[in-house]
Amino acid sequence: MERTTCLFLILSIVARDSPKLEPSTKFHLRIKYSLTCNGTRSINVVSLIPKIFDGEQMVKNVTFSESPLKVFEVEGAKYAEFSFSTPPLIVNLEINATVHRSQDVLWSSDLEPMRKRGRKVPLYNSRGKLGDFLIDERYIEKSNPLIRQIASQVKAEDEIDTIKNTLFYLRDNFKYRADPSPGGGGATKLVDLKVGDCSEFTDLFVALCRSNEIPSRAVRGVMSYKNIPSKHAWAEVHLKKYGWFQVDPTMSTMKDQESPRQREAFYICMTKLRNDDTICNYMFGICRWQVGKVRMDDEIEMTVE
Repeated sequence: MERTTCLFLILSIVARDSPKLEPSTKFHLRIKYSLTCNGTRSINVVSLIPKIFDGEQMVKNVTFSESPLKVFEVEGAKYAEFSFSTPPLIVNLEINATVHRSQDVLWSSDLEPMRKRGRKVPLYNSRGKLGDFLIDERYIEKSNPLIRQIASQVKAEDEIDTIKNTLFYLRDNFKYRADPSPGGGGATKLVDLKVGDCSEFTDLFVALCRSNEIPSRAVRGVMSYKNIPSKHAWAEVHLKKYGWFQVDPTMSTMKDQESPRQREAFYICMTKLRNDDTICNYMFGICRWQVGKVRMDDEIEMTVE
């Protein structure tokens, strides 16, 4: 099989000044795309790339195996666009980055210790008013009658108890599967099917929080659990007493949760935009072409340095 020879062009994006992260974990992230082309004249690829989130995540030394047409931002998400004319049978594209991450992503078992410590876990990148994170939107149908009914069941006097009840409801009433549901998923799809992937668990969690007037939004990125990296979705919530923090609704469904030091779970945030028209709501990237057919496969590597 014919394969392209990739000259690795080192093209670095210089990170702007950002507050020093202490403590933080340093990761190497590699995203690899393999495009199999059949009679294709031209290919255009748009991919998310990691970006800085102040006080939470620092990104340095982003490099590409092929020179991008442009690097751009839309609604707080960062992308690189690539173009290939008369491509060979196989096109390989690689994105590498060094990421420093300080913000913990909590599981349900972490919420009570956080309350006992009585300290905030703040985020510094929550642009917009809190009302922006209470709206009804595609895939996060907070006003759906069934979702409002569930929200009333899990609501408690204390916000943390409401979050815990929401996570326990997801754990006790739905099953996880790795494959996404047909048709794009969303909160109501999980309610109907009783089974879903991490995006659907996150969508329903966010919808229930918003229905209970707790500002929240979906986050997408990479999670490495026990040294196995994968594309993943989780959430951010804002509590009056504690500020913004991140929580993983899917992993919180595990009944036997290790302590934070034992669980070996690490996260890199790629975007905080749930409805991403730039990449048509694909997790990381999209490929468009003229004539013929193209198959795009991806592979993710995430290692602690």
